[in-house]
Amino acid sequence: MPLVKRLCQLQIAEWPDDGVEPGREIAIGPFMGALISVLNGDHTLAQVKSYYNMTPAEEDQLDILQAKIVAGQKLENRLLLTLRLFSIFLWWQRIDDYPIPGYMTVSDIRSRINDL
Repeated sequence: MPLVKRLCQLQIAEWPDDGVEPGREIAIGPFMGALISVLNGDHTLAQVKSYYNMTPAEEDQLDILQAKIVAGQKLENRLLLTLRLFSIFLWWQRIDDYPIPGYMTVSDIRSRINDL
């Protein structure tokens, strides 16, 4: 998932199979804020895609993520799914100082996201 790679903020020099080119990383905090802004109706998903200059594959993956989140009928459920996605990436970011089983590889992160 190219979008997950960007959100994991891996440099291609260190992670040849899973990294992204320098400058293509997406900081998770602002990204999650953008998703919440879409849920609240302040922005559109198209605006988020444009802001992050997403490739067609990344756009498709964002559509899938958003569909999973919006599938929750109540706003509370949507926010919980968004927070769950945020927590997945927060656990991932601990990889350098305190690796957590199940959150140690890009494949782990993809699996966690697919389970949302």
